[in-house]
Amino acid sequence: MNSIISLWKFARPHTIIGTITSVSALFIIATSQYVSWPRAFWISLISAVTCNVFITGYNQLVDVKLDEINKPYLPLASGEMTILTGKKIVWSALIISLSTAYFLSTFFFALVLLIAAIGFLYSWKAVYLKRQHRLAAIAITLVRGFLINAGFYLYYSGHNADIGAITNPLWLLIIFVALFSLGISWFKDIPDVVGDKTEKVASLAITIGSKRAFNYGVLVVALGYTLAAFAPIFVNMNGLNLGILTIGNAIAGFIFLGMASRVKPENQESIKRFYLTFWGLFVVEYLIFAIAAI
Repeated sequence: MNSIISLWKFARPHTIIGTITSVSALFIIATSQYVSWPRAFWISLISAVTCNVFITGYNQLVDVKLDEINKPYLPLASGEMTILTGKKIVWSALIISLSTAYFLSTFFFALVLLIAAIGFLYSWKAVYLKRQHRLAAIAITLVRGFLINAGFYLYYSGHNADIGAITNPLWLLIIFVALFSLGISWFKDIPDVVGDKTEKVASLAITIGSKRAFNYGVLVVALGYTLAAFAPIFVNMNGLNLGILTIGNAIAGFIFLGMASRVKPENQESIKRFYLTFWGLFVVEYLIFAIAAI
């Protein structure tokens, strides 16, 4: 039982839940199916989740010293899990992710390989995109905003690499998640300034200060909610329910602003609580689009 709990913590549950929700919602948006879940979907979900475990797990392997300061509760940083066990999980997850992706199609394999490669470069010390906040933000936004949304949608809809097949609703989702991912990139580093300074990681919070970094994140995410709420009124949403998109995003946007108004960026516990709840809104956004597509 303890091993399962350690594995769950190692996998970073909020990212796993976000991946499962986003992939499931993209299948519904692409196919309008929510009752029948074919075998190919479940295989693609396994590939996505194990790719997620590889990326987050590899980051923990190379950042043990950093996590001992910033996130001492993580299994490797706390000593709850050995480095050897962590390596076995990470490389097994990569093998499972790529082999299941290859089983589905060449396009899907290339997509997952690219996502895994960017995740690897984010943490690999020879490149370490994480060290510079602009490159880190680009990597997170590219993966979460474009590659997952466009790639999985095109695979599920049978269009593969045909970017022209991406619909207006999907472009709206891509833009929203790209802006939301910028928020993720900036918010996640605010509680970690002590360790990041020690390891010379130039996060936005260190570069311009925690409060300004937080305000920038609030601004871009609020812009995303504004676009998601009002764009359906003026742009053809290809049959998606306009009321659900507009009202749902307006409510979610107000909830986000209410959450943000209570945060004290200089207080670690305050920003940590906000960040985990913020991931809840990530899940909610995909639910809004999926329900609108039914």
